Amino acid sequence: QNRNKEKENQVISFQLTEEQEVVREAMREFGQQAMAPIARDCDESSSIPEDFLASAWDLGLAFTQVPEEFGGAGERSPITNALLLEELAAGDAALAVAALAPSAFVNAIVDQGTEEQKAEYLPAFCGDTFTTASLACIEPVALGDPAKPRAVAEEKGETFVISGRKSFVLFGDRATHFLVPVSHTH
Repeated sequence: QNRNKEKENQVISFQLTEEQEVVREAMREFGQQAMAPIARDCDESSSIPEDFLASAWDLGLAFTQVPEEFGGAGERSPITNALLLEELAAGDAALAVAALAPSAFVNAIVDQGTEEQKAEYLPAFCGDTFTTASLACIEPVALGDPAKPRAVAEEKGETFVISGRKSFVLFGDRATHFLVPVSHTH
């Protein structure tokens, strides 16, 4: 009886934490001050200034996603990530996606990587300089399904050969790390 009464009196709060409010405000300010003023020039020149990427890196967007045992802050939160993406995208959607590209790579490694892959790749995202990484998951086909890639990785001895095409690969011209979803053949 008491237990049911306690459940009745519980209220679920959807209020943001104090930390989430701080993150939201900081991302809003960054979007308005660092992104919005350069957005048109970036679109027209099809380029992203290195100083913008350095400023975005200083926000710790990738570092916060890396677990502590690999040198990061270990503060992953889907709600916080959604808030910061929303606020950055208000400054400029394309620049927001570029700023978060390394985080997408990091999150994929954290969620799907082996312990060896985590130890090898994640520490690179905890340093002082922008580590350019990208997911290459979109294929140039109508109604493509990223969960069912047409690109194939074929084993050739101790290595793999990737065949297929990917499109809309952020930093395709300069990334040092790519995560490429493929089908696997033996």
